[in-house]
Amino acid sequence: MIARDKVAAFLVAHRGRCFCERCLGHAVGIDPSTGHRAATRIARAGGFIREYGVCSECGESRLVTRAVLLTSTGDVPGE
Repeated sequence: MIARDKVAAFLVAHRGRCFCERCLGHAVGIDPSTGHRAATRIARAGGFIREYGVCSECGESRLVTRAVLLTSTGDVPGE
């Protein structure tokens, strides 16, 4: 499984939580720079959001990535 797929699967499994690149990398066994590239690519593809916020794992204020929460109809809340 490539890094992008590992990161996407991890974020979907932890939907509702935000992770910085360092914590994403640690969680899926890749280095932070690879975590950065993977998070950037999955955010461009849709279904994930990258924004500045607090990492759910380390508590630091950083650029974080999270899976988008969907309603029961498959829509993004608020859109």
